[in-house]
Amino acid sequence: MSIWSQLIHELESFPRDIRTLRVSPLVSPEEIRAELKSRYSFAAPIPLEELIEEVMRLLRTWTVHVTHPRYFGLFNPSVSQASIIADTLVALYNPQLAVWSHAPAAIELEQLTLQCFAQMLGLDPQALHATFTI
Repeated sequence: MSIWSQLIHELESFPRDIRTLRVSPLVSPEEIRAELKSRYSFAAPIPLEELIEEVMRLLRTWTVHVTHPRYFGLFNPSVSQASIIADTLVALYNPQLAVWSHAPAAIELEQLTLQCFAQMLGLDPQALHATFTI
């Protein structure tokens, strides 16, 4: 299976499979460290197809799945299809937002969105000088 086919399969299957996974992993730091050391010595490169499969397995097994329907912990925003696509596009294009000339489309989209938010909140959108910050 190609790298992209693996990724697409995971993107399509994970939301369906989430109900079958544990909400919270039962694992100790020593167990994870032993697993990682036994598989990854950095002595030789690992084919990307193999590595992707391994990382997906590790994340499915040893992650608190906050999008699981039985997760009742702290408030964590759910994942949406739009956010997955947005993160993928950002990773692909890597827009540099430090200066307008490097990512004019991304910066103007950000400004338009913030102006609309300001207007909905009753603020003057033209007086707003803001950016999204994580």
